[in-house]
Amino acid sequence: MGVLEARVVRLEAALRGTHAVHALYSVPHDELFTPAAAEKAKADTSIMLPSVSGPICASHPRACQALADEAMRLGADLVRGVIDLAVQAGTRPSIASDALPSPGTEPVIGTRLPMKNPDATAVRNRQLA
Repeated sequence: MGVLEARVVRLEAALRGTHAVHALYSVPHDELFTPAAAEKAKADTSIMLPSVSGPICASHPRACQALADEAMRLGADLVRGVIDLAVQAGTRPSIASDALPSPGTEPVIGTRLPMKNPDATAVRNRQLA
């Protein structure tokens, strides 16, 4: 997610709250450039987009937690530790998981659209096929 996208969906403040910083310059240090060549290729990222001081650089775990916290603040239910997932498509789609709130129960979450989760995509696609 870029700064403008975060701003549009009102998540910029949540990301900034993670002690994020702006990368004002990009210096391409890698195996393809000598240090001198990388310094010579330095680019000012603050001039790439109007009203954006450069990319927001945040700790990945802190950014994930900030986005999860914001989603929950806005009413989303967050379920962690899901290993098994069952998706029911149709006019009333739902998701059932093994993340049990209490013994002997199976939580079923009603949803308009199943959320994309890279870890569960293959399972969901098999179930919907």
